[in-house]
Amino acid sequence: MFWLPNLLTLLRIALTPLVVLYILNHEYSWAFFWCFCAGITDLFDGAVARRFGAESRLGMVLDPAADKILQVSVFIALGMAQAVPWSIVALVFGRDLFLVLGAAYFRFSGKRLTFPPTIWGKWSTVIQIFAAVSILGRLGPPLEPLSVSLVAVATVFSGLHYAARAHGWLSTREVQTSGQQH
Repeated sequence: MFWLPNLLTLLRIALTPLVVLYILNHEYSWAFFWCFCAGITDLFDGAVARRFGAESRLGMVLDPAADKILQVSVFIALGMAQAVPWSIVALVFGRDLFLVLGAAYFRFSGKRLTFPPTIWGKWSTVIQIFAAVSILGRLGPPLEPLSVSLVAVATVFSGLHYAARAHGWLSTREVQTSGQQH
């Protein structure tokens, strides 16, 4: 069972091009279905890993990477399909790029070895998923425009929150190596 969580995570990555293809072809019901399937893998990979003690270093890196690959790809495809404004795509992509580059800086400089998500980052992810689902599910007004507006607010807020956390890490000389948050 040790391999199952990482296999589920790899499945999420493998499903991403399929979701993107259906979005670009404006086949939103299929995109919704495959995006839902990919999302389910995110629920189960962590649950299976915890339940069977199959957590791994690879999984700790692969799981958030798979999340970002799926989310950013879906929003870029939605932008290309003109289903969301490019400003929203830029916010989602920009925040995630900021997080990846920041994590790389801290990791390779030796200043920090773990990067636990914050509650605001998790809420931003939930809101981004809700927006994608409302668009792919063709839920229409008021849910689609409201969810897109919420994506903007949540993405900016979580990005600022991560920036403040990074600033705090920069101002301390302590090297953090465990999963504990400060």
